[in-house]
Formats: sequence, structure tokens, C-alpha cells
Amino acid sequence: METIIKQTLEGVVMLELIPRSEIIVTVHVLEADGSVLCAVLNAACLAMMDAGIAMTEMITSCSAGVVLQNIIQDLTHLEQSSGGAYLPVAVKARSEEILFLQLDSKISVDQLQEVLVAAIDGCKKMSNILEIAIKESMTQKMKEE
Repeated sequence: METIIKQTLEGVVMLELIPRSEIIVTVHVLEADGSVLCAVLNAACLAMMDAGIAMTEMITSCSAGVVLQNIIQDLTHLEQSSGGAYLPVAVKARSEEILFLQLDSKISVDQLQEVLVAAIDGCKKMSNILEIAIKESMTQKMKEE
């Protein structure tokens, strides 16, 4: 998971603005009920924005999968373990460029397309949530100053 987080964040962090610097992202998962990687990527992106790290775009991540022939978003642990397809995806929020995608199951190309569309739709929803959270945080910080 560490490599995935590092490579995904490197896709948006403007490292040229902070030469000879190191960014360390530490994550503690206190409780998990599925889609852990997606939650970690969203939390890391939000933390870096809150810290003022320059990024070209915000990262959003969401999973989608097939459970009992239904395509669903943001799978729980039980749904992930049901034996169906599970597809975590991370995208750049504005351009929707895929930074990370992992599929551990065999599914048809048509079904893969449908699951990918559902995951990207979930990323769009997450983008709205993260934007609201960072705006509220910045507003609160400005009031405190």
C-alpha cells in the first residue's frame, strides 16, 4: 500500500517547488470496513492540501465492484469479500486522469467499463466532499488569525 500511495501522490505534488525536501505521509487506520486504500488516498490528499503542499490537482479515490450482479460504489469489507470484482480507482479531480487502478478479478470488458464509470462517478462525488471540507478548514484557519 505504501508504494501505491507514494506513486499516486507523486502524480500531483509539485516537487519542483520544494527541491531537496522530503514529504512523509504517515497513516494510522483506526477502523476499517472496506475500501481502505481509497480512504487512505483521500485522507492523504486532504492532509497535504491542509498543510499547504502545492499540487497540480486534487486526488480523489473511490472503489466500485460487482456484488450479486449489481455494480456498487464504495464497497464494504463484506462486499469486497463476496467474491465479485473489486476495482479501487484514484483520479485527478478535474481532468479525471486515472492515477491508480487495480483489478484482482476476471470480468468482461463491458462490465469493466461499467464498473470503471461507477468508480469515477464515486470519485466525482468524493471530490465535492473534499472540496467542502478543505474550504471549511481554510475558512476556520482564516478566522483564527
